[in-house]
Amino acid sequence: MGRDIAAIDVAACIWCSISTNSERARAVLAEKIEYYGPSFSPDLMARAGLRVSDFAGGAVTPQMLALGVAGGPEDVVGACARLIASGARHISFGPPLGPDPEEAIRVLASEVIPALR
Repeated sequence: MGRDIAAIDVAACIWCSISTNSERARAVLAEKIEYYGPSFSPDLMARAGLRVSDFAGGAVTPQMLALGVAGGPEDVVGACARLIASGARHISFGPPLGPDPEEAIRVLASEVIPALR
């Protein structure tokens, strides 16, 4: 449309589950993906290399887990850095946040956001 991409606030709204215990963070995100994953549009799933039928077995695979961002601070920083490199200028951290939402907010504020500035 003739606009400079730098003038557009490209938002990335992500499911995020963060904890100092990476495995617990991934388990919490897996629950969300197991529940909501089958309702994603087929077009969106195809872009992620998935189909609705992939969710029939109940087991959340690493490919399914990649629909969100989960792990420790370094995992979340890395994922966010990739989003920024792809053009995101605004990242919105959405639920589940983590196994302990208060801890998640502290870690996001003290480790993730400062690393991305």
